[in-house]
Amino acid sequence: MALTDQPNAANPEQIRSAALKVDRSIDQANADLAAVMSTPGGRRFIGSLLEVAGIYRNSFDSDPLVMAANEGRRNGGLQLLADIQRVDPEAYIKLLQERLKALQQDQATAEASRISTE
Repeated sequence: MALTDQPNAANPEQIRSAALKVDRSIDQANADLAAVMSTPGGRRFIGSLLEVAGIYRNSFDSDPLVMAANEGRRNGGLQLLADIQRVDPEAYIKLLQERLKALQQDQATAEASRISTE
């Protein structure tokens, strides 16, 4: 971005215009996240991102570099979680309920498979 693209801090109109642009961008990001969380597929995708980010586990590792990488990944997941809870907290509850139901179905399928092979 060129230096001339930056708003002039001494010009109140340019500052207002820049603030409005940022507000519109934030509003759009919130609407996009709400749209993703409004569908079962979107909630599955976000749930898998949160799982990979490691928000449900400790980031400790005896190797400080591994621990730093784990914590960085976890921090990104926690930021996403905070955004979800700010935009639509009910959608996060629904995500958790759906993940629990899928886990229970997977366990029942595995148990049925185990019993049928005995």
